[in-house]
Amino acid sequence: MVGTDSDFMREKLVHPFGFKGAFLTELWQVASLMESTSGKHGIGLATQSVLYGDADFFASCSEAEGTRRCTS
Repeated sequence: MVGTDSDFMREKLVHPFGFKGAFLTELWQVASLMESTSGKHGIGLATQSVLYGDADFFASCSEAEGTRRCTS
């Protein structure tokens, strides 16, 4: 692996989305890049939110803090 990079963009939802007894107001759209020593590269796109994986963790902090902590 020669290099990696990633970034995200917050996407506000028109209406809060309920899941596992809590509500999201935004989703994080993530793009990641990986590049090898041979020059091959790959790009990954994803939507993420900590609520999808761990409702208790989501409830213990703010929406943005939970998503940030689970992605660092």
